Amino acid sequence: MPIDTQEVKSIVTRNLSQIRSVKEIANIMDVSAETLRKSFRRKEHEPISDFITRERLKEMKRLLLQTNLRCCEICYQLGLRDDSGHKFFRRETGWAMEEFRVQHKKAKNQKLFLKDHNENGPAHGTPNANRRSQPLMAIKKT
Repeated sequence: MPIDTQEVKSIVTRNLSQIRSVKEIANIMDVSAETLRKSFRRKEHEPISDFITRERLKEMKRLLLQTNLRCCEICYQLGLRDDSGHKFFRRETGWAMEEFRVQHKKAKNQKLFLKDHNENGPAHGTPNANRRSQPLMAIKKT
């Protein structure tokens, strides 16, 4: 029986906080975990565990940048213990959760500031009005 990977993806994204293992998804799909792993990898060219990790990380980043939830609340919402959620985020991104939030919000504000000044011209009386704006610093740690 072929597995609909779009359905699998939908199950994962709708249930990020409840999913603890590939076996749980396989039970929902009524297939073995091994069949699900092989089929997903064959069709999507990546392990299902990588997809789950990426989706969980994407949701953590979204919540960090678009809400004022505390980091422990974000971890809880995604079904992670506070300490394991923090470790997961740091391992995957190289950033502490709060550090990520602060730096990315700061970069976003800088980008908006530069956009306003570049598109609308500098405000009257701005010193060095003819100087080019400095490029934004890179925000991804290496």
